[in-house]
Amino acid sequence: MQELTNLKQNPKARRDYSERDIELSGKPEENPLNKELSPHPLHIRITLGSAGSIQLVLIIRYFEQIKCATAWPQLSISNNTNHQGDTNFVQHLLRHLFANDLGNEILIPGIQYDLQNKDLTPEECIQYLESKDFGKAYCWLQSICSIPTVHSSMLYKHELNLNKSMRETIARITRRWNSWLNLSQQIRGLTNKDIDLYALKENVYPAALSCSLVQWTAITLEEFLAQNSDVLNISPDDKGITYNSYRAVIVRGSAKMECFIRIPSNYPLEMPLWILSVHWNGRRTSQNNAAIKMMEYWTNSLQPQQLEANYRILYAQLFRTIYSFDIFLETEGSMQTTIEYTKEKPYISAFAKRCRLRLHKKGFRTRIQTIRT
Repeated sequence: MQELTNLKQNPKARRDYSERDIELSGKPEENPLNKELSPHPLHIRITLGSAGSIQLVLIIRYFEQIKCATAWPQLSISNNTNHQGDTNFVQHLLRHLFANDLGNEILIPGIQYDLQNKDLTPEECIQYLESKDFGKAYCWLQSICSIPTVHSSMLYKHELNLNKSMRETIARITRRWNSWLNLSQQIRGLTNKDIDLYALKENVYPAALSCSLVQWTAITLEEFLAQNSDVLNISPDDKGITYNSYRAVIVRGSAKMECFIRIPSNYPLEMPLWILSVHWNGRRTSQNNAAIKMMEYWTNSLQPQQLEANYRILYAQLFRTIYSFDIFLETEGSMQTTIEYTKEKPYISAFAKRCRLRLHKKGFRTRIQTIRT
């Protein structure tokens, strides 16, 4: 309006104004969603983590037009630490706090009618919020903001005890954040091979590990799914679980083991899954070798309650895998014509029955041959 007033008062500026108007007319029109779905100018920032290190920042916004709140997680890194790929997990930190609350719907009473009046669909609304990095409208977030929600079963919920709800939700987010932070530190340690497998409660065996980890790299989920194993199980899509996959290589002498690891986005609700493949006198997997199948079970059966507080699940799983690989080589190698690996590891309960039985059969056959001679 000020420019139009100046134009009337100064006719000489008419030509400049018309040229500028032509330039503006060539620009695309503003998206109407920017007006209909604009957040309140004030927002809330919740920061989790100690100062001077990596922190989790939750940005909570409120949208007056659709009467709901959204949360968007971000990383705040104060140093030059490499955190590439960490954002993949961060975006899923809030998706698995409560069952069936993935943020894929806006469960606000009357939201369908409000969006219809604005010529919008719920899908367009959700897609717009994600494209603008506004986050998702989780039900737990509406509860701590005292916004009523309604589930698909038409169950109405309105949280009135905000103090209790807020404390429980923040506690869940904090526990999940600490678990993720511990996991990301383990992944970086494995990638750089800067690990200590002997500072574990799981390490209760006197003999040292003979195999060594030589590689830990990220792979695609397709490469992981190309492996065949009885332990492989894909969760349904409606759970909203995504996966990060890795490949580890363990070597001892001429033998090599490939480990394919799948880490779910809902960790620690679901543990990392290992699939093993041994390359030594041929390729051996759980599909063609009972020992490999038992090794996979022993690695994947490890649970957090078996470890101390602040446990490192990946390190403990790696220790089990390497130790069982040592036993496998020493047991199977003793039956070869040329002995490459001498027996160093004591038997463990998971393998004692099978290993001792095979050795007993070998000794029995030797005694029979001696008698016949």
